[in-house]
Amino acid sequence: MKGIFCKVVVALCAIATFFFTGCTNSAEEISKLSADEALKPLNVQYDVAYNYSDSARQRLALLAPIVSDFSHADEPYYEFSEGIDVTFFDTFGEPESYLKADYAKQLIEKDMWEARGDVVVRNKKGEQLNTEHLIWNVKEEKITSDVFVKITTADEVIMGEGFEADQNFTSYKLKGKVRGELKIKDVGDE
Repeated sequence: MKGIFCKVVVALCAIATFFFTGCTNSAEEISKLSADEALKPLNVQYDVAYNYSDSARQRLALLAPIVSDFSHADEPYYEFSEGIDVTFFDTFGEPESYLKADYAKQLIEKDMWEARGDVVVRNKKGEQLNTEHLIWNVKEEKITSDVFVKITTADEVIMGEGFEADQNFTSYKLKGKVRGELKIKDVGDE
């Protein structure tokens, strides 16, 4: 009986050693798990319709299929992974400009937005901007890009590398490699 008892004790010790050594994590593994957890959003919202007003006047309306909240990240942000559609309103509550993008990110502390993919901005004059990357600085009320842009107006198509505009896209300038096409109306078109 003493032999069986010794075998049971040895077996239990072996099992305990296996469980206790197999379940430990190094500081590096724990840090990696914490980092992986930080990459997950705090919450995800679907079919978002957001209206922002200032002094009882609507300033913008935003639609997005998905919004992920990463406000716990080192640099807090909201991610619009399936794109956004934004309407900006003037002081009279009339639509002034529109922005649509395949992807967007709102950098909370910097008060800036980044739009990527097929980015389209239109103003109330019917002018349209197309680009692959756009930054909207809310504090400065400016939109900028450092990549290829195309601006289409009623009379011309202008292309260049980078541009700067007011946030309503009513006044703008291209930065470099500017080229364009002028649309000439046929006398018979009038």
